[in-house]
Amino acid sequence: MARADEALQIIQAIYDVPLGNADWPWVLQKISEASEGHSGLLRLVDCRRTSIGFVAAHGYDLCHLEDYRQHFVHLDPYREHLAAAPTGALLQSDQVVPLKTRQHTEYFNDYERHGDRYHALGSPLGREQDFLLYLGLSRGQRAGPYDQGTLDFIRSLLPHMLRAVQLQRLINHEVDARRVSEATLEQLRIGVILLDTTRCVRFANSAALDIAQTYNIAIGMSGIALPGSVANQQLQRLINGALATNYPNNQKPGGELTYSQPGTGIIQIRVFPLPLTGKPRLLSQKTQVALFLVRPGPAKLNASQIAVQFGLTAAESRLATQLVEGQSVEEAAKISGIAIATARTHLRNIFAKTATSRQSELVLLLMTSLAGLSSNEQAEREN
Repeated sequence: MARADEALQIIQAIYDVPLGNADWPWVLQKISEASEGHSGLLRLVDCRRTSIGFVAAHGYDLCHLEDYRQHFVHLDPYREHLAAAPTGALLQSDQVVPLKTRQHTEYFNDYERHGDRYHALGSPLGREQDFLLYLGLSRGQRAGPYDQGTLDFIRSLLPHMLRAVQLQRLINHEVDARRVSEATLEQLRIGVILLDTTRCVRFANSAALDIAQTYNIAIGMSGIALPGSVANQQLQRLINGALATNYPNNQKPGGELTYSQPGTGIIQIRVFPLPLTGKPRLLSQKTQVALFLVRPGPAKLNASQIAVQFGLTAAESRLATQLVEGQSVEEAAKISGIAIATARTHLRNIFAKTATSRQSELVLLLMTSLAGLSSNEQAEREN
């Protein structure tokens, strides 16, 4: 009964790893102690290149791990057996290569015996193409070979370790994808707000937060709401349409509205659904609605960014941003304190470097460039 309780505690710790409540070295320590061992590790092996990466280790010093990576990996008598074994199999060192045989090898005398690793267990936990992740456990000479009860105990943990490794990988991929997506949306000068199936705001980029603050728009766990009751009712209808799973074929879900605030100006809001690829599991909610918030008016571009993208001088990039903001060449020259002839020379150089020939064409190019799509934050700091 005590062994079963111990197994349950370790299994809980195993599943705590992908949840971020524990780490693999601590789990390896618990497994080692429960199996009367003193060390354990998770190794990632590139079978094609015979290169080694250590995911986690307990009971090993860094020099020992590096010695294995640089030299002893090529002498490891278990490597080919582990590579050929099915996932979840448990291999014993004494069965793969008997101790009497290993005692006459460099691998044992200079590596295993040095760390009192007379007896070892290994199990492949996962494979992908040429890569193999496996668990290794060791115990000393005094502890002796692993008995059947301990082997059964370790076998009971292996399926959970395999599943935890798979879960951790899926979670890491999801987190990485989310970080990339959010970092990309953060660069846009368009406000972006994402709602889940319960209307909760799951993400809002800086542009959206700035617009919300300017127009007193409430965003949070309860959703998004406009100050005016009429405009807010219209917005909620659009969100309801985007959340609906069934809607008439001739009716597009979501839609657009324009909201105005005296003394502040107008914003345009577009609401549209994001396709779901399955039903939410348990209590999790998937992002289903996206809102774009745009404040019409002249854009403020980053002059330094334009200079880099198009090879403009500081004076040329400054003139280019002024033209995008709606100023004429004459107005820009006056503001910058330069002669109109000088400004026109700058403009000719800009046309040549951007392969344009008219101001309208130049403005369109700049507005649709990376500088035009990215956030205004740095441009506003420069002004």
